[in-house]
Amino acid sequence: MRSLTRAASLFTVGLACVHADAQLATTLSTVSTQPAAQTASQTNAVVSTGWDSTTTTSLQAAGRILNQASFGPTINDVFAVESSGIASYLDAQFKQPAYIIPAANPQTVTTGDCQSFSCDTEYYWWNDVIFGSDQLRQRVAFELSKLFVVSIDTVDPRYLPNYLNLLSQDAFGNWFNLMQDVALSPAMGTYLNMANSTTPTAGQSANENFAREMMQLFSIGVYALNQDGSLKLDGNGNPIANYTSAQVQNFALAYTGWTFANNDCSAPSSANYYWYNLPPGQSCPMTVLPYAHSTVSKTLLRGTVLPAGQSAQQDLTGALTNIFNDPSMPPFVAQHLIQSLVKSNPSPAYISRVAAAFTDNGSGVRGDMKAIITAILMDPEARADDNGGISDANGGKLRDPILWWASVMRAMGATSTATVPNVAFFEQRFDLWLADLDERPHVTPSVFSYYSPSFQLQGTSTYAPEFQNENTLTISQMAEHMQDAITDNWSENGVTATEFAMNLTANSFWGEAARTATPTNLVNALDALLLHGTMTQGMQQAIVTSIQGLDPATMVRCAVYLIVTSPQYRLMM
Repeated sequence: MRSLTRAASLFTVGLACVHADAQLATTLSTVSTQPAAQTASQTNAVVSTGWDSTTTTSLQAAGRILNQASFGPTINDVFAVESSGIASYLDAQFKQPAYIIPAANPQTVTTGDCQSFSCDTEYYWWNDVIFGSDQLRQRVAFELSKLFVVSIDTVDPRYLPNYLNLLSQDAFGNWFNLMQDVALSPAMGTYLNMANSTTPTAGQSANENFAREMMQLFSIGVYALNQDGSLKLDGNGNPIANYTSAQVQNFALAYTGWTFANNDCSAPSSANYYWYNLPPGQSCPMTVLPYAHSTVSKTLLRGTVLPAGQSAQQDLTGALTNIFNDPSMPPFVAQHLIQSLVKSNPSPAYISRVAAAFTDNGSGVRGDMKAIITAILMDPEARADDNGGISDANGGKLRDPILWWASVMRAMGATSTATVPNVAFFEQRFDLWLADLDERPHVTPSVFSYYSPSFQLQGTSTYAPEFQNENTLTISQMAEHMQDAITDNWSENGVTATEFAMNLTANSFWGEAARTATPTNLVNALDALLLHGTMTQGMQQAIVTSIQGLDPATMVRCAVYLIVTSPQYRLMM
């Protein structure tokens, strides 16, 4: 982690410890989705020993897998994984049903950046991210949303619930089904213009946006790959292009003839267009207009020809199958998901092993998501540091802002008393905070997502995608907003935040821990939960010195703030 750690340190802002407000907030009651309270034995393990005991090694392994396979560890989850083991945890997560985000409803909005429909969806998404039980599914779906990009800056936000539900439901299915569902989603149909793309007139071309990005960004990349992710080279040592401009146009022709369904999911008699007040078929896949589909033959990758006269569905299936079977797809997908879940710089051997699982799940099935995810998370390279130490100088990855916020709120036992979405809260506080950090959920600057997977630290060959948006301004704002969150200063313009509050008062779980534990044991406990036992001795001593003599609420707030704004926490090792 040396290169990444040095880079993170450059962006660290030295701020003073957080001080408690004069009036401590009342402990918030929890909603039904809030994790259960800690048991007496768990409390004793945290407070009395700081988790610094003979079980520390297995607790460290539990913390690491939860960082990779969820939106962050909670005390309950760490103890559960420590008790059941990693394989059992993954098996249980694979059996969790997908949380279904309700259809977006309009609410009155007067200020702010996020429209009422998107704020409504954002509330439900965050609620499951922080409190939901389908953590692995939602974490994978989130990483898929950064690959199969749509943005509500361009797409009607009422299409977003259906798209997010599609990603979470397909997260444990088959990659081919995911490709097809994405292709026919109204959100993608709008974003990349496949909706209402018709057979071109003489001298014109079909819209190529979706055809190009499905290959370039979503599935195989620009250049042909070996199984280990390295570039295939021709006899002159040059990269081999995966497709030509002519092939892009043939794929575009194969994707013609689709339009938005009616609100009852039936097919319209002519092209459907949407206006802001009435997006047709917001929860339905797109449907076919037979007369709008090009029926000429189409030559695709590796010499495959779609014969003339086929239907829009036949051509879509044939085109996606052609891409799905491309040799570059397994390593392309493997590298993206490894970088998203585990580490920015996987070895060629790691990529090759996961690509092999994509190609064959052990039963001859290609694209089995459960096999791919299992291969990623159970690989020796992913589990190498479970028992302590850092085996790879460039291991791990930077937590992007969304993952960082979610992991802190989950670890600190965030609570919610909201029963309906408070749009004003998202508009005037939470959404704007994330906008400051250049990563609002599902609002990407372009189809290239928030950052490039090939971004490298300056002057090195170290890949560090999430660092592309890091700068001194975003890091200073991150520290400022975290200070407000830790002190429950979430209200703005008369809007009281009930959605997500980190209760770190004297009467909270961690406040009680600070009251009964020594400062050293408190920091050890936070180390085990937040850093899975990787805190350096120097960091521990500095934090213990900083919190000595403080009242319990200020002590825990100061300790948490210093940890979660540190480079060590931002880097997920």
